[in-house]
Amino acid sequence: MPKIVGKITPLLLTVLVLLLPARLSAGNAADLAKGAMANFVFARQAAPAPQVGFVDGEEREVSLEDFRGRTVLLNFWATWCGPCRTEMPGLDRLQAKLGGDRFIVLALSADRQGPDVVPAYYRESGIEHLAIYNDRTMRVARAFGVPGLPTTVLLGPNGLEIGRLIGPAEWDSAEAEALIAYFLDEFAKR
Repeated sequence: MPKIVGKITPLLLTVLVLLLPARLSAGNAADLAKGAMANFVFARQAAPAPQVGFVDGEEREVSLEDFRGRTVLLNFWATWCGPCRTEMPGLDRLQAKLGGDRFIVLALSADRQGPDVVPAYYRESGIEHLAIYNDRTMRVARAFGVPGLPTTVLLGPNGLEIGRLIGPAEWDSAEAEALIAYFLDEFAKR
């Protein structure tokens, strides 16, 4: 028996030594859920985002399918939600910094009065880079199983959920930017 263990142990160590550096160099997304992103929870299994409609600032019907091909940071919020109001300027700065053809912060207001209440809040808070979207019925939030506001869901360009963060966060923090940049880089490789 000791002779077998003696032969298996060096083989096992060799395999570990060969595999470990590759795993570390490839980066591990789970390692990015720290600091300001400590409450970010990765999806256990990639599931497609529900295809439920909402409206833009002009009250035109849109859905997440309209954003396919872009990584989407979908933020469920409302003008009456204190923690939401606190995190919105950070989301605006994140959109200003990373927003473009590959990434968008989609701030989806749950205000029952519709999209008309959002512009006044944007003006008073200095929000300049976020478009207006509204789901007055909260159908989208229910379809995503959102337990409360704010909740933010990260979706890949393929429409699959990467993960989510329940509660407010510092979305313009270095940790948030690193998390999003990691997935932008990963999807660019495909």
